[in-house]
Amino acid sequence: EARYWLGETLYVQDAYAEAAGAYIGALRGWPATPWAPDAVIKLAQSLIALKKPVDACSTLDEFARRFPKPAPALASRAAAARAKAQCR
Repeated sequence: EARYWLGETLYVQDAYAEAAGAYIGALRGWPATPWAPDAVIKLAQSLIALKKPVDACSTLDEFARRFPKPAPALASRAAAARAKAQCR
């Protein structure tokens, strides 16, 4: 969980590469936690900020597979990220 919160801290500081690494580490260790869906979206947003839309779209595809019925707020954030990354 500490890696998730580290990712959050780095993300708000615009340290997107470091944030992405923290989110990946958090998801590897704890893929089924309550904060995992948010971590996947934040990972995608970090990748978008790093100008890696293909990786962001792959991450968002994984979000859809892992969390087929997300909370409406998460679904909305994922959709916004998909639009920003111009996913197909």
